[in-house]
Amino acid sequence: MSYNYYFSLASFIFLIFVLFCVAFKYMEKTHRNTCFIRLTVALLFASLFDVLGVVAYDNITPKNIMLVMIAYGLNFFSMTATVFCYGLYIESFVDEKCEKRVAIRVINNGIIVAYGVLHLLNPFIHCFYCFDDQCVYYHMPLYNMIFIVPVYFMIYGVILLCKNRKFLSVRQLISMLTFSLLIVLASTLQFWIFPGMLISIFAGTCGFIIIFFFLQTPDYKILLDTMDDLKKAEAVAQEERIKAYAANQAKSSFLANVSHEIRTPINAVLGMNEMIIRETNENMIREYAMDVNAAGKSLLAIINDILDISKIEAGK
Repeated sequence: MSYNYYFSLASFIFLIFVLFCVAFKYMEKTHRNTCFIRLTVALLFASLFDVLGVVAYDNITPKNIMLVMIAYGLNFFSMTATVFCYGLYIESFVDEKCEKRVAIRVINNGIIVAYGVLHLLNPFIHCFYCFDDQCVYYHMPLYNMIFIVPVYFMIYGVILLCKNRKFLSVRQLISMLTFSLLIVLASTLQFWIFPGMLISIFAGTCGFIIIFFFLQTPDYKILLDTMDDLKKAEAVAQEERIKAYAANQAKSSFLANVSHEIRTPINAVLGMNEMIIRETNENMIREYAMDVNAAGKSLLAIINDILDISKIEAGK
């Protein structure tokens, strides 16, 4: 077997593994997950028919030309169906209930159905390509439509992403744009530089891996959500620390100011009380004054302690 097949075979094996994971562990019954399964199945068949198409062409004879054309048709249609399902998967993230979106969806469904029907009829009406009795390959009038239709679906998906980027998270946007970029880049390299290597589906599978682990694997999503929650909690804690520090500063400033304001009248009271003690001749009044003096000094000591604490908290 030629090494050219290994890329698509590797994609096929990995996608079977993904389907097992999807079927037994990772998937909930949601519209988005259903679209993801469709994308997985389409990419799985694309990798399979990619190999079968080349194998059929390598073993073409005048007797099996019909089978080769059917294999070619399945190959081209499965690749286009993959890009079509990719657009549906993007729609599951940015779906809007509007008449314009419904109309575009109906048009896209019509295009993919017509594309499949034409490939089904191609072995009989030769609208895309054909082989002569010597197994020579010929392009027919609608040959360019083989590439125009998948390019249209790819452009539609990219436009949908860019137009609705504000509704998507960074990892959603980067993952799906990476998938698009890898398919376009690999298809260009395969068509112009490495025509003997089946790398377009393999590149699509690499982009698919990014989507699978970044967007569809619950463990990874839980980890990312947890990290986001921790960042939010840290931001809230920092904000609360700033508020607490500001409140503490306000409290210290308030205590310092109040302590200064209270000491002034207390000193005045103690001074006037000292005059009463010196000038009075009545024992009863002197005892009252002495009690006032003791209480005033105790209150002044408390105020001084509060002022000292305020200075300590202020770093003085």
